[in-house]
Amino acid sequence: SRIPGDQVIVAFDSFEQTPEWVADQMALVRAYGPGFEACSYDAGYHWLGVEQINHAWRTVPISGTHVFTLGDDDVFVDHAYEILRPKTEAEPLRPILYRFVAPYRMILWDQRRLRQDYISGCCIAAPKRFVREMTTEQKVTHDYDWILDIVKASESEPVWLDATLVIARPDPDGDDVMHRGVWTCWNCRRFKFY
Repeated sequence: SRIPGDQVIVAFDSFEQTPEWVADQMALVRAYGPGFEACSYDAGYHWLGVEQINHAWRTVPISGTHVFTLGDDDVFVDHAYEILRPKTEAEPLRPILYRFVAPYRMILWDQRRLRQDYISGCCIAAPKRFVREMTTEQKVTHDYDWILDIVKASESEPVWLDATLVIARPDPDGDDVMHRGVWTCWNCRRFKFY
């Protein structure tokens, strides 16, 4: 759960959107109350929200110690903050890497290694002091490069947290989506949703 001081920053891609749509979306985010902030950016093109994340980083004062990035089709599992908070407090200057359910329903990372296509930008609690803007080169590995930059800047081995904390493109669950969490067999690594 969020506690006072936690921020949720939603950065909208306003390219090809009406000003009314943007205003409505930003008002919706802010309606959730203190700590919910919104911004928008028109980069003149769409590309995985990279320009919008960079814009948020440049314009919204970040109050916390760590940065997490999620795409518009990702969700944290229930209790993700409770799992991450003690880790970020214990390791304030080390990147913390956790697992996620990939869109093709495989849990990644598969091994404790930084390997392209086996980790995602949604899998890192990045110490704020090491976070820089993502490359705007239009390549799908931009978030992998971003993680490498953070790990390199930290000059430390990341903490590998064997917990699946994000679901990419979660399945529908009534009027909601699957977010209750993931159970993984320690032996065969098969998983199911709670």
